[in-house]
Order: sequence, then structure tokens, then C-alpha cells
Amino acid sequence: MHPDPYDVVVVGAGPAGLATAVMLARHGARPLVVERHAGTSVHARATGVSTRTMEILRSWGLQDAVEAAAFACEPAMARGRTVTGPPEAVQSEGFPTAAQAHAVSPVTPVACPQDRLEPLLLAHLRERGGQVRFRTEAVGLDQDGEQVTVRLRHRDTGAPSTVTAAYAVGADGHRSPVRGLAGIGVDELGSLGDFLAIHFRAPVAARLTGPLYGIYSTAEGVFVPSGPDRWLHGRLLAPGDTAADWPRERCVAALRAGTGVPDLAPRIDAVLPFRMAAAHARAYRAGRVFLVGDAAHTVTPVGGTGLNTAVHAGHNLGWKLAWVRRGWADEGLLDSYEAERRPVGAAVTARSLHFGPRTVDEALAADLGGRAPHGWVDPDRTVSTVDLFDGRLTVLTGRSGAGWRAAAAELAGSGVPLAVLSIGAELADPDGELTRAYRLGEGGAALVRPDGQLAWTAGAGDGGGETWARLAAAVAGALGEPLAARAG
Repeated sequence: MHPDPYDVVVVGAGPAGLATAVMLARHGARPLVVERHAGTSVHARATGVSTRTMEILRSWGLQDAVEAAAFACEPAMARGRTVTGPPEAVQSEGFPTAAQAHAVSPVTPVACPQDRLEPLLLAHLRERGGQVRFRTEAVGLDQDGEQVTVRLRHRDTGAPSTVTAAYAVGADGHRSPVRGLAGIGVDELGSLGDFLAIHFRAPVAARLTGPLYGIYSTAEGVFVPSGPDRWLHGRLLAPGDTAADWPRERCVAALRAGTGVPDLAPRIDAVLPFRMAAAHARAYRAGRVFLVGDAAHTVTPVGGTGLNTAVHAGHNLGWKLAWVRRGWADEGLLDSYEAERRPVGAAVTARSLHFGPRTVDEALAADLGGRAPHGWVDPDRTVSTVDLFDGRLTVLTGRSGAGWRAAAAELAGSGVPLAVLSIGAELADPDGELTRAYRLGEGGAALVRPDGQLAWTAGAGDGGGETWARLAAAVAGALGEPLAARAG
């Protein structure tokens, strides 16, 4: 019997919080998500879903649903005086074309607005048993060596409540009350200015003479489609200007000028001010409290990394918390979250303050990180290695991997979810693609974590105690524990 109904309280139901909770639930932990708003995002906000994020969504069985919610556009920025006029230049924003992505991945990036993506994540979380409370905010937090106590308040009724759990996760945005309650400071890295975001609907795409691009830079500011007829216009505010200085008539005039459609009759959904700023938390953890998403690393929209970095961080943290909670890993595994994700957060926040093109190779390398190489494992090229790793540790071996298989079977007997897949047995490799990608040779091995990160590779084993010891040490290292904990 568990003393508390939840293992982890996640504050915030944006992409970071939902990704963290999904990984917790998929790995057998019991998350509670609390969100101050009445539901998921009502605005498109981010639209670019990167290659690695789509791989994660594919591993959760959500690829088809996300692709169905997406819209087609060219992954580039068009520069010109207006949206509908001929572009003066087209530059890469780092998102690969389908052909470039398929060279390294089973998926391609898509343009899926955040208000369409979040409900899919929420539904999947609930299917996996995760609990969610909307209109509920965190107003207090205490922790000791055993648990976290989060004090909550319902925003409609004011009714207070308290929930205890082993851990808490702050996924509550760039102002992050959880970050403050946990005593974690933040470094403000700079700002590109104060901007206005006009969310509107109009058939602008029907007026285009060329393809629909992912972003347009015009004389009026930027225009970002979130579908053929849904758009966001972002513009720098003049000194002293506020959103109140932008009534409908002024917004319509700016939209007509920027789109190049003089008779445009837009439906304006929202006019919102925002500061294009970057900030970085001074730590991603304080005891039993962790930070993900904007609470940890607030980026500007430049480069389209915010949503994707948030999902990747939640994907990294969620399984680790779940495995520690279930007794499959040592508490030391949790130290690896900040060690692995904080350098990424520092890099993306700093880069988001600088405009400028980024090559596809640079962007893909940053996006894919240290994830295990993609390779097709069936003759029909429908199953990728990316599909194999969720929910367990996985040992891949070469064709002569009997020693590694035996060692893996013995280690799996200790109760840790661990599977072994061998070339020529479970995995087809007619062209030697997998063997080369993982450097398996005939008798080598590789260990992959549940989040798809490549943890270890080795040459041929001797088939005896030395093989077992090498694999046991690799498993122990991947789980943040000393070898002695598994060697008994």
C-alpha cells in the first residue's frame, strides 16, 4: 500500500508538464497535474514540432494523431515587404525538410499548433491513468527528506486543499511560483524588446502566389501561420505603447499592411503584449522539487526551440522519477537530470537572444542530442530502433552476442525492466545499417535508456563473468547506482 495517492505532483499542464506526467504514467508512477487555467492552451502559441519531439510522440503512439492535427508548410522564413508579395529571400530556420529528416529519423518535423497538441497529450495522459485538476493553483510548498507537501487553492471557489507526494515538478511557466516556493533563483539573460501578439483568422493563404512558409518577416513585423486561415502577427511595440493603444481598427490596418491584402477582414481572437526575453534558472532541482520547461529555461520565440526543449526535458525527467519511485533505480539517477538538461537549457536560452540563420545540420545535431541512432529493424522499413526503447533498458547485440544475451537475462532477473535484442534474431539488418550505426561488429553490445539515449557501447564479450560484470556496470551507471547494488 502506498501512503499517498500520488507519486509526483506536476504543477502546470503545458507541454513540459504534460510530457513529464506522460512519462511518469507510462512508467508506472502516479502523477497528479494541477493547472491554474480552465484547460489546455486556447492560443496556437508554438507551432514547430521538431524531429526529436515527433520521435518521442511516435514512441507514445501519437504520431498519426499529431500529424492529423498539423498543417503543411515549408520549414523556412520568407523575407519580404508583405506576406503575399514575392519574397526577397528565403532562409532556413533549422527545421529539416522531409528528405533531410528521413536520412536520420523515421519521422519528420511538423507544424502543429500548441492548442492542438496539448489536448492530445492530455488525453494520452488520462488514458494512462494520470490525474489532472484544472483551475487549481499551487500556493505553498514544503518538503522534508521523505516527501513534498503542496498547498493548493481552487481559483473559482477559493477552496484550499493539500496533497503530498514523493516529488514535485514545477512546469508552471516563466514566472513559476513553484520555482520561487522552492527557493531557486533565476538569471535574466536579456530581452529583445516588448512586443504585441495579434492572434487572428483570415484566408491569407488563399492569396499566396507561392508556398505557405512557416514564418514571414515583413515591414510590419513577423507573421506566423498556425493553419491556412489562422495566424499570429508579432510586432515590436513603440516606446510607451501598450496593448490598450491597439484597438481593433489599428490592428486591422496593421494586418492589412503586413499581409498585403488591402480588403482583409480578419477575425481578431486576442491582442496580447509580451516581452521577448530569455532567462535561466540557477538550478533545476531543490531537494525533491524539479523544474522543467519555461520554469527552468525561458527562451524567446527565435529558432522555435521553446516547446521542443520543454518536451525533451519532461521526457528525460519523467522516467527517472518513475524508476526511482518504483525501486528500479537509485536516487543518484535524479542527479543526472540537471547534469544532462541544464547545459541544453543554457545553450537554447542564450541562442534565442540572437537572430540569424542556423544550418539544418546544426539544428538537427542539437535537436537529436545523444539519442541512439535511428535504423530500420524490419525488411519493410516500418519499425525503427526509435520504436524499441520506451519503458525499459534495452541491450542491442551483434550477431554473435550469446554472451551478452545471457548476461542480460541474468540481470533482468533482478527485476529491472531490461530486454535484449540481437541482430539476426529479433532484429533484421540486411544491409548492416544497424551494425554500423551502433558499432556492434559481430559480438559487440550497446545499452539504451528508456528515453532513447545511448548509455554505453562495448566490443565483443568473453561470454563469462567478465561479460556479466561489464554489462552490470553499464546498467548500474545508467541507473545512477553503484555496481555493488546489483552485483549481489
